[in-house]
Amino acid sequence: MCNHSLFASNGLKLMPKTDSSNGIVKWKLYTALGTTASSLGVTYYHLNNIWWKDNTVDFHIDHDIDYRYAKNIDKLGHFLGGNITAELLQGQLEWTGMRKKQAATYSFVFSTLVQSFIEVKDGYAPTYGFSVGDVAAGSAGAFVHFMKSRIKAIDAIEFKISYYKRHDYYFQAYDKAHFDGDYMNQTYWASLAINDWMKEDSKLEKIWPDFLTVAVGMGVNERLNAYYRANIEGYDYNKEAGTGSYEYYLSLDIDWRKIIPQHNGYLRFVSKTLNHIKTPLPTLKLSPQLKGYGIFY
Repeated sequence: MCNHSLFASNGLKLMPKTDSSNGIVKWKLYTALGTTASSLGVTYYHLNNIWWKDNTVDFHIDHDIDYRYAKNIDKLGHFLGGNITAELLQGQLEWTGMRKKQAATYSFVFSTLVQSFIEVKDGYAPTYGFSVGDVAAGSAGAFVHFMKSRIKAIDAIEFKISYYKRHDYYFQAYDKAHFDGDYMNQTYWASLAINDWMKEDSKLEKIWPDFLTVAVGMGVNERLNAYYRANIEGYDYNKEAGTGSYEYYLSLDIDWRKIIPQHNGYLRFVSKTLNHIKTPLPTLKLSPQLKGYGIFY
């Protein structure tokens, strides 16, 4: 049950109990902490099942395979994870009544700690290891979100992912393969709401649709780690790790904040969630070979 205080102005009114120094509503704070703890528990259960339950070795740092097995595309995943974690927590803290900049600071610190905890767990896994690069990438994602509360221009950039199983090689190579590690079918994007960078009332700003953004993407092709040869005699993963080519894309995208009304927290949450998923739209592959797509996932 919520605690309340009585305030007298024009009669007696029930008001939510707050932290007078910051306007924080206590019951909202407790709810936010409970939701965060529950989300962390579910995440830990998932990661433990797919990565950590076979921990049998002493803590160690990975200086080799971690920087080859996904051609460091996984670092973009860690960046996005840190960015989204910070965004989610900041949204909850602001909902409690905490000031925006203070909420951004706490969310940055918390997201960095989460990324560090994941890597410490990886440090005890026989097939993984603590990765300085992973922690740095996740912390960088959290820091970029933190800077959105300080620099307006950065707020015009959204970081996104798209996924479509164009190739099945990874799943053929591993019985327990999962989406998280299917890097050849993932593409990571930075989407710029260019209207927010245009001079207000300029000719281009007036004709360019406010919701239409421009995105640049990066992925790795189907030859990653030569998984297509994984079931052929003589395949050596340690030698093949890191093979494959980077892919670069240019595409149109959607800023859902400019389409979905921002009248309440639920609609803002929906638009922010959609803004981390690249909308399938016409796309131009720039490298390793030039190719156009009417729709690209």
